[in-house]
Amino acid sequence: MDDISNKLLKLLPYWHFNVERRIKQKNELNITYESYYCLLGLTKVNSLTMKEIATDFYFGKQQTTRIINQLLEHGFVEKVVSQQDKRVTHVSITEKGRMYLQKNPFDTTDLKEDLSRRLTQKDMKELNESLDVLLKIFKKL
Repeated sequence: MDDISNKLLKLLPYWHFNVERRIKQKNELNITYESYYCLLGLTKVNSLTMKEIATDFYFGKQQTTRIINQLLEHGFVEKVVSQQDKRVTHVSITEKGRMYLQKNPFDTTDLKEDLSRRLTQKDMKELNESLDVLLKIFKKL
């Protein structure tokens, strides 16, 4: 287990400097990755409950509340309490939220260009397969 922890810690600086830093979206409101990701996910459905957001995006309940509150402050989402069950709140993206996403696209161009310049096709295939494995495993954590 220590070996896994050490490898994860070794990976973080590489991730930060070679990936995360290159894909930061440039936005005037400083929306977090999590909020941006959540907003993007809401474009694919009519609405999600707070519980579904937490489950689908692997957020904790408190984190989900914080994210949705941030998006509400900007007018990017709206919340509607279920008529059938008052404990359930549905969240949907607003037109203002859709416009924000259009004006602030998540740009991975630099990263894609750098990967294609530095990695062979075999490396790209291995990276893609490794990311699939990591996603599968991290979803279990």
